[in-house]
Amino acid sequence: MTIALLAIRLLLAAVFLVAGAAKLADRRGSRDALVAFGLPEWSSAPLAVVLPLIELSVAGALLAGTAAWWGAAAALGLLIAFMFAIAISLGRGLAPECHCFGQLHSAPAGPATLIRNGLLAAAALSVVIAGPESVGPSAFAWLGGLGVSGWAVFVAVAVGAAMLLFVVSLLLALLSQNGRLVLRVEALEAQLAHDVGDSLPVGAFAPAFELRALGGAEVTLAELLAAQQPLLLVFTEPHCGPCAALVPEIAQWQDDHGDRLTVAVVGRRDRAANRELAKHGLRYVLFQGAREVSVGYGVAGTPTAVLIAADGKIASSPAVGAEAIRRLVADAVGPTPASRAATGDDDGWPSLPWGAKPGEPAPNFLLPDLTGALFALSDLRGHETVLLFWDPGCGFCRAMLEDLRAWERERPLSAPTLVLISAGGANANRAQGLQSLILLDEEGRLRRPYGIPGTPCGVVVDAENTITSDVVLGADAVLALAGFGAPVHA
Repeated sequence: MTIALLAIRLLLAAVFLVAGAAKLADRRGSRDALVAFGLPEWSSAPLAVVLPLIELSVAGALLAGTAAWWGAAAALGLLIAFMFAIAISLGRGLAPECHCFGQLHSAPAGPATLIRNGLLAAAALSVVIAGPESVGPSAFAWLGGLGVSGWAVFVAVAVGAAMLLFVVSLLLALLSQNGRLVLRVEALEAQLAHDVGDSLPVGAFAPAFELRALGGAEVTLAELLAAQQPLLLVFTEPHCGPCAALVPEIAQWQDDHGDRLTVAVVGRRDRAANRELAKHGLRYVLFQGAREVSVGYGVAGTPTAVLIAADGKIASSPAVGAEAIRRLVADAVGPTPASRAATGDDDGWPSLPWGAKPGEPAPNFLLPDLTGALFALSDLRGHETVLLFWDPGCGFCRAMLEDLRAWERERPLSAPTLVLISAGGANANRAQGLQSLILLDEEGRLRRPYGIPGTPCGVVVDAENTITSDVVLGADAVLALAGFGAPVHA
């Protein structure tokens, strides 16, 4: 029994020794982990030093004979505290990086972390129950009393245990990496097969949320909308290359457009990713636990952005990918007076902050069709025209494609001319098999002057190039503008 208790003490001492030394070697990571578990940021710096020093002291006490019982009691208390913190985080739907062994091994805290700490706590409890007089000799005295054969056995067991731990750690690292790859593949597959019904319709109220921000504060949707300006939620994931590449641009948007657009990043806690975000000085970095906010907003892959109007309503369909997000930002903030003057477009943009209104002249344009031929607004004179703002990569657009083809096959008698103002390249648009005129606006420059929040959207321009309808949102409203369901040609 004495040898068994000594072996337990050696195991616990090794665990706390490695954990304490590894945390001291990576104090910045330890601070991030403490904040992730809900501690105030002001307390993270001193605790990142004090906690590993306590762990090292516990390891030393476990090895000594006279203090071994107290060391086991302290180890039990620490392990119970760790388990309590992990259980609270899991109960709130969070999975912060445990940073239990510094840079040697760090993974999101979960049930496996609870089980591991529970087993170690049970081991410490067995020493505590044995009592101060029965915990066995000092480890140093016991090792000093070993003969040559005893030392040979001890070294062999230690080397074997170290090799076993190394193999297990390697397997865990490979499994963790494989798990991340599987999650990324699943996210990409979900993005490709994303059902439009999962996305929130434009005009619906944005789901409320309360998330912990980088730094520890709790931030709500209402607080982000308090500035009475549009809000752009950019959804990211750790280990997402395109997300990391977009971070410097997000920081630039926050600096350049902060007076017109609030930009917030919604991701998940990861020590390395958090460090990168902090390096760029991002504001409003929020952390969800198990993608609950992503699911609520119909976001399947990353990076994806959703625009929310100042009144709290969804103002765009999800913009998937860096280029689509850039177009959405351009739509939301519009051109500055300096940029309009530099490009010679100052007269072509309406003075209203969010697009021309019925009764006003339609904003002019000069856009290429799928063959490269240029069309201007004046080329549409003489015919009532529905301008359909389109994106071949938009799930809502793909959902209405069959109805649009049916409209083209049996065009109603009273139907206006249909012209698509489309994002994407010529090949992507050509592949849809539509017969209507398609004009390419790959950078989305026309969306702002026409007041287009997303796709599909439509607006009617009369024979004199005057806007005669409000912007309508969604497939049903656009098809109604085009006269879908009206009598057809005989």
